[in-house]
Amino acid sequence: MVEGQEEEVDGTNGVHFVNDEEAAVELTHQDRKTLRHRHTSNFNSAAVQFKDINVEVGSSKRRKKILQDVDGTVTSGHVLAIMGPSGAGKTTLISALTLDAFGTTPTGTIILNGKTITSDLFKRFCFVVKQQDRHWYYLTCRETMIYAAELYDIAVKTDIPVVVDEIITKMGLDVCKNVKCGRLSGGQKRRLSIAIALLKQPAVIFLDEPTSGLDAASASHIMQEIKRIAKVEKLIIICTIHQPSTKVYNGFDNVMILSKGREAFHGKQEDAEGYFESIGHPMPRATNPAEFFLDLVNADFSTDDEVDSILDAWEAHKKDNIITRSEDSYDPINGASESRSVVKEISVLLRRHAILILRDPILYAGRAIIFLLANLFFALVYLKARPYTQDQALNKMWINVWFVGVSSNMGVVAVNVLNNEWKAVNVEVKNGMLRPLSYVFVKSILVLPIMIIFGLFALGPSGYGVMAFEPSSFVA
Repeated sequence: MVEGQEEEVDGTNGVHFVNDEEAAVELTHQDRKTLRHRHTSNFNSAAVQFKDINVEVGSSKRRKKILQDVDGTVTSGHVLAIMGPSGAGKTTLISALTLDAFGTTPTGTIILNGKTITSDLFKRFCFVVKQQDRHWYYLTCRETMIYAAELYDIAVKTDIPVVVDEIITKMGLDVCKNVKCGRLSGGQKRRLSIAIALLKQPAVIFLDEPTSGLDAASASHIMQEIKRIAKVEKLIIICTIHQPSTKVYNGFDNVMILSKGREAFHGKQEDAEGYFESIGHPMPRATNPAEFFLDLVNADFSTDDEVDSILDAWEAHKKDNIITRSEDSYDPINGASESRSVVKEISVLLRRHAILILRDPILYAGRAIIFLLANLFFALVYLKARPYTQDQALNKMWINVWFVGVSSNMGVVAVNVLNNEWKAVNVEVKNGMLRPLSYVFVKSILVLPIMIIFGLFALGPSGYGVMAFEPSSFVA
């Protein structure tokens, strides 16, 4: 630890957080000396602007607008917290901003430094952390980051452990860096997701409910770290948050309060109290500001007319306070796409997924053993059906049914695992870590030989050994 820096301890996990910003900056500079390049951007200044964001759902005859004319601007080094009661449209807005609004019809413009954000631009300059963290269950925290660093190609291979270890220290993950991701706490998983984002070094990070499921102390630590990261790394961070504590709320730079898919307020956190007082809603003393504002715009606790009047007041306020921002002060975006080596990507994925296969005791090795034992059991039950005689034809049919049926039904074991794997890969593709075809190619190379081994375990000893199947028929 750098001399003189303070530590704060997460009472839940015993995790140490670096609080001294000068020490954090020193670590950052050391990181960048080691990095080959800033993978996605080298912005000294950046701005995300979104305008007239509307989202509709339903058929053409019964359309329902769940977001209406939402605008905003966030600049480098700042955190925008999107708040609102349940059903206000927070997650829908994040989904629209991250180009993930499936099943809905979004409209509007999302601009990064003067360029409309496309899927390609998002993969290069942005990173999204979903509400549910998806990490590889059988990889350790450090291994997860090393593979991510190699896939993002952030540095020469010999320097990657140095970069990874320093980011692990900054994120307070030293105590669990050698713990498998499946055993991490919710807060540790969330910090790991943010640490992977720092490896990519994007211009913008989107966080959906970063404090969801955490206790008050852990939530406060997470938000303090998010704000510090934004300031030190000059990042834009946009996050949704549900009912923050006073301490968490006071740590925000900017807040956006949504209700019924519309804005009730958007501006600096310290300006919110004065604004609501100006429209006739003074905040009582010793009150959590976030709770007070959310109660005001929650139709469950206020009448529809009261909520609508607050939303209409902000709409009028926006029209009277239009600010035109110049984009000349922001660094231009290079339009050319970056290309990483496909061969290197496949090599890294081969190593990563080979380790995952070897470490998972159930998905492949466990199923192979079950195939062997279960089919041996049925072979012994139908032992009298060995002879190729007419009176054993029905029994031979049934033993084949059992051989095929047991193996097929054991495929259910893989459903949950493969579903979680698909979700994890989907996030990695979204964040530009890998190409979909590389993943499909690697899985095919690794899994096809395993399918042959499954066949040998299922039918070798039981079918060709005990039941005396004709090998020549199989070869033919």
